[in-house]
Order: sequence, then C-alpha cells, then structure tokens
Amino acid sequence: MKFGLFGFLIIVLAVSVKSETQNIKIHDLMLDEIQNKHYAKILKLETMVMAMNEQLNRQDEKIRSQNERIHEQQRRLNDQDITIRRHDRQINDVVQHVSELQDSTINDEPEPINERLSNQSFETVRTTILWLSESRRIPTRKTSNTRFRCRKDKRWTCLQQVQWNVYCSSEWCIRISTGMHSYVYSQLVINSDPFGAIQTDSDEVSDYHTSTGSVVAELNYGDVVYIRTHPTELIKGVIRSEDEMRTSFSGWKL
Repeated sequence: MKFGLFGFLIIVLAVSVKSETQNIKIHDLMLDEIQNKHYAKILKLETMVMAMNEQLNRQDEKIRSQNERIHEQQRRLNDQDITIRRHDRQINDVVQHVSELQDSTINDEPEPINERLSNQSFETVRTTILWLSESRRIPTRKTSNTRFRCRKDKRWTCLQQVQWNVYCSSEWCIRISTGMHSYVYSQLVINSDPFGAIQTDSDEVSDYHTSTGSVVAELNYGDVVYIRTHPTELIKGVIRSEDEMRTSFSGWKL
C-alpha cells in the first residue's frame, strides 16, 4: 500500500515537471514570435532616429556658421563706424579751423565808425529739425550783421562777444513736436553758466508747441552765448525749425 502511494506521488511529480517545462518552452516561443514580429519596426525606428540626429547635427553646423558670419559682419560694421567717426572729427576740425581763420580775418579788419553804433544786435536760427536723444547744445546759424562773431565750438555754433561791457537783452524760442507727452527743458548759457531756462511741452495736446524765454545780462569781451537742452533733466521730443516758424535766439544792446 505504501509503495503504491509512493509510486503515485512520483508519477504526479513527473507530470508536474513535464508540464512546467512545456510552459517554459511555450513562453520562450511566444517571446521569439513577438521579437521577430516587431524587430523590423524597431530597426526602422532606430534608423529614423539616427537620420534625425544627423539632420540636427547638420542644422547646428549651419547655425554656427551663420553666427560666425554675423559676428564677422558686426566687426566690419564696427570698424566702418569707427572710421566714419574719425572722418567726421577730421571734417569738424577742418570746418572749425576754417571758421576761426575767417573770424580772425573779419576781426582784423578796421570797423567803420557808423557801424560801431548800429551793429549791436544778433539773431541766430536753426535751419533743420533736431532729434533729441540726450542733453546737448542746440546748433543754430547766424543770420544778421552783428558785432557778435559766429564761432564754431566743435559741432555747435555759438556767439562770441567782441566788445566790452555790452548790456544785452537776449530772447530764445524753442518749437517742438512729436506727439503727446513730449517735453524739452532749454537754457540760455553765457560761457558755462545757465542764465535762463524754459520748458516747452506737449503734455496734453499732440501738436506743435512753442515757448520763449528772455534774459538781461552783461556781456564782456570774449563771452560766449548759446542755447542748450538741460544737462540733467530728462528730455523727449523733436525741436523743429521750418520756414513758417523758426527755433532761434537773438539779442540786442539796451
């Protein structure tokens, strides 16, 4: 009886082992079938990924090449800008030298007595629009026969007194435009000292706006008079000067 039961258990164990072995074989066969079925797709995807990586590498190389060309063009533009500024300085120096020679020639000529009494006024005007991006002198051009000589100070025109102790009343007019909320603070300056200040603004109305300032000052020999925008206040706008209305400054002996 015992031997029969033992034999039965051995048979059951053998059947179980055989069944497990068959299950393992079936699992391996299924894995092989899945791999064989999707291998081609996986290989195709890997090929596509490699091609995309190569294309991205070529695009990166093109971008690097374009950046190098852009940097080279910027360097050339900077060199050209430096050359242009150097030429501008040379031209301004030549203009200043010629102006000084002309002033020297004019001042060396004897002054008729009748002109000593009549030529005691001056007037200067702007002839073009001045776009403002920073505080600066406002260049103008002398228009009247005057005992003030017109002197070039680098790029800026100013007036220099050639007589002693002339009491002069000066007036300057600033006209601006460029839309609402524009404002220009200007000063009349004697040598380096501001002698009067005005504000011209279009704070509420988008239109042309004009302001005028007046001062009375004593001018001595060699004094320089000019107008400028305020050196520290913020400015925004366009100083205009056209045939119908000029930005100018003028003066006369009292």
